[in-house]
Amino acid sequence: MKKLLKKPNTPKRIVKLNFIFHSPVKGLDKKKLKTYLLIAANQLGLSGIFNVVFCDPQLAGKLNLKFRKKNYQPDILTFWYEDQKEADIIINTHFLEKDPNTTCLRLGVHGLVHLTGLDHVVPEHQDSFFRLERKILNYLQAKAASTLPT
Repeated sequence: MKKLLKKPNTPKRIVKLNFIFHSPVKGLDKKKLKTYLLIAANQLGLSGIFNVVFCDPQLAGKLNLKFRKKNYQPDILTFWYEDQKEADIIINTHFLEKDPNTTCLRLGVHGLVHLTGLDHVVPEHQDSFFRLERKILNYLQAKAASTLPT
């Protein structure tokens, strides 16, 4: 496994987006989700190889404990690797059960905002983080109008 980076210096443009399924997701429109996440990543000025990894709650909890020293099962984890050419957004599939497309889009955008270097856990970043997240989601909604995944 590649070494994780603590503080990202975000590059400028997404090159590739992959979906990796460790746990299945019923009803997910992968094509639309990929399109919207690439648009969001480009709006945020991100680049590199971007992996959206879908996993069960147990794996999400293990990764959270190993890399963040937090003992709970998060909805999402985000990691830039040391070379900043690759990042993983790990999504806990338990949180996708009711509305996989909308929830996955929201979580994916949340993860992308983390890749900009902002962290809502840091008090000074909190307002900026959620304002930027909302701005991107609003942009996607306006761009796609009624074609957003439902």
